[in-house]
Amino acid sequence: GASAGFVVAHGTLMMASWRVLLPSGVLIAHFLRHRDPLWFKLHRAIQVCGLCLALAGFIIAVTQFDVFAQGYYAPAQAHGSCGLVVMVLGLLQPINAYFRPHKDKAALKPTPARQRWEWLHKGSGWFAILLSVPTIIVGTTLAGGSNTLPFQIAYGIVVALLLTMICLLLRDRGLQARADESDSGLRSNPAVK
Repeated sequence: GASAGFVVAHGTLMMASWRVLLPSGVLIAHFLRHRDPLWFKLHRAIQVCGLCLALAGFIIAVTQFDVFAQGYYAPAQAHGSCGLVVMVLGLLQPINAYFRPHKDKAALKPTPARQRWEWLHKGSGWFAILLSVPTIIVGTTLAGGSNTLPFQIAYGIVVALLLTMICLLLRDRGLQARADESDSGLRSNPAVK
């Protein structure tokens, strides 16, 4: 079996990438669009960092763990199978992004090709993030052995931080919307100079 150091390194890299960075990048893309082009620059930078950490964790898993060996512990095989799907989807995201059809800025709505691309990019990204949740829960349970509590507490803290981030992003979007309404009201009122 793999040494405890590899288990901790794999888990730490995957937790940092799939529970902190990659969901943060997705949330920024979803909630921070009103801050263009900042949202895109943050999204891309965070996703690249997150994917690099995930790739390092994946390399550790592939080279140090043998969860697909016949007769291996079933929960570890399930964790490995889900992790493989999550990583394939994650690694396909930058390839998908490279081939994105550019927006027609003059058009009122996206072209059909752009709509299909957005559906694929966003859908596969959200699916990977969602599938990473049970994958990490099983992984932290396996890593903790008889003492899973510290791993589950760490997981809970990270989830709480992501929920806090959502609240802050929603607040920023609301403040921006109110500022835009205020600016619009001033421009449409001829009495205001």
